[in-house]
Amino acid sequence: MFSFIFSISRQLNTNQRMTFDIDPWGKFISTGSQDGKVLIYNTSTFELVSSTSSQNDQQDCINSCLFHPYSSILVTSSGQRQFSLDNEDEIDCPTDDSIDKCSAIQLWYLDFESESK
Repeated sequence: MFSFIFSISRQLNTNQRMTFDIDPWGKFISTGSQDGKVLIYNTSTFELVSSTSSQNDQQDCINSCLFHPYSSILVTSSGQRQFSLDNEDEIDCPTDDSIDKCSAIQLWYLDFESESK
């Protein structure tokens, strides 16, 4: 039937949907964390081979990581809905001024060959 292989831990204190991806060659798995890190693991050894912070000024949730289907490129998206409430007793719909906008889509070139040398 099913056999447990490995578990990857990451910082997630949100109900936001987070995704992961396996590269087209099956060598790496990528995911993100709530503190703005892009995490890449080797699928053979399950070792963390890369942990890189997002290039945003503020470290925000990396909610999606996707490998390019036939190139060494990874695309990530970051951001999460954030509310600033002036009065804790009242919950109002946020205005554009009360939302911290730190959403981004970033492209990353993956050069794992140079890391192994």
